[in-house]
Amino acid sequence: MKTKPNMKTKPPSSFTRKTVHDNFDRLSWTLNIETTETEVHEGSYNRFETQTSDIIKITVDTPLIFDKTDYDKEPEYATSADLALPGLIGNTMTLENKHTQRRKYTTKHVEHTFTNKRGYFTCGELIDNIVQYANINRPHTRWFGGIDCHHIFFEGLTSCGKDTYTIYWGS
Repeated sequence: MKTKPNMKTKPPSSFTRKTVHDNFDRLSWTLNIETTETEVHEGSYNRFETQTSDIIKITVDTPLIFDKTDYDKEPEYATSADLALPGLIGNTMTLENKHTQRRKYTTKHVEHTFTNKRGYFTCGELIDNIVQYANINRPHTRWFGGIDCHHIFFEGLTSCGKDTYTIYWGS
């Protein structure tokens, strides 16, 4: 049985090999986006917002831990100890999306930088940063004319260059 490292201070040098740490890579969660005007489309599992809909608040479900070596294993809920582990090595991280226009989805370029003095962001801090960024970014997205509230399943971060990442959301 593996034991979790004690991460009360600086991460050991073994954590610096990979910027986004495996502790974070194994987490997934769902955004809960409360809005003012959701459209109902009978027979569709997709979520649509009217053009005038606004976001009231964005929260997340309790993150789940997936064992990527055993896909038959049921995911477990992340504990406070799991969320306290290092998730990203570094003092800064910038989340961004590029201006995109494809079929029924558009967004403008939005970026936001987060900092810390510890040398790493915990998994919980990363989730909080992503939710804070979602509150900044989501109002600038358009999916079938309204805010994108359909792509809400966190699928991971991808590096766009030094300390800059794009979030992948599934539906």
